[in-house]
Amino acid sequence: MLTKNLIKISKDLAPHSQKMEYLESQSRRNNIHVKGIPESDNETWEDVGVKVIRAIKKTLDLEVDIERAHRIERRKPNRDKQTRFSREPSCVD
Repeated sequence: MLTKNLIKISKDLAPHSQKMEYLESQSRRNNIHVKGIPESDNETWEDVGVKVIRAIKKTLDLEVDIERAHRIERRKPNRDKQTRFSREPSCVD
């Protein structure tokens, strides 16, 4: 009886797991992971955003709008940055 209940629950849960994975994927759609930007003491997420915008402009010659940018890991030298674009970037002519 317990095994049958467990099997039923597992089957019922499967579509919800797939939907959750899809939604998580969509929520990360405009995110990028940035490495190699030096960290300053007491920097805010706005400071990180400015650094990311400058690096993207310099490296890729793209104009971007950033909704939010922040360091990913706890204190360690030159932590990676997670950045979310406000809209899709466009190439500069």
